[in-house]
Amino acid sequence: MRRGSEPDLPDERARYAWAFAAPGSDPTLTGMDVVHLRGSLIERIVVCAGGPPFPG
Repeated sequence: MRRGSEPDLPDERARYAWAFAAPGSDPTLTGMDVVHLRGSLIERIVVCAGGPPFPG
């Protein structure tokens, strides 16, 4: 699993793209996580899987 984008941190939320792939292979699954923060603690994580593959 690898992160596919730098985290975007608007307000109390963070989001980032990711990809799941075997070493040396193209991604078999891509998606984006959205994390809701309360202070420095994670309150909730929403996982959105199955989007179009991102380059690289």
